[in-house]
Amino acid sequence: MKTAKNNAELLGNQANIAAEFLEFARKERTLGRRSLLDVLSGETALINSSSDAASAEIDVAIAVFTLLDAMGELDEAALTRKADMQ
Repeated sequence: MKTAKNNAELLGNQANIAAEFLEFARKERTLGRRSLLDVLSGETALINSSSDAASAEIDVAIAVFTLLDAMGELDEAALTRKADMQ
């Protein structure tokens, strides 16, 4: 579970970096210093990294349920406690 959380955090950071690059590339494009291909590449990188980050968040949820099941704590009460915390 800890590995899944770390991975999700790193992939989230990667998505943020891709978003910042895309913003920079768009500004540079308006100034004529970047090609349209650079902007499109940045958009593709942002889409891919955002998808990877979302997938990693799902992996965290799966790891939580797997851990609860392995501990014998996966029941309706455990799910209700989690829902009440949010």
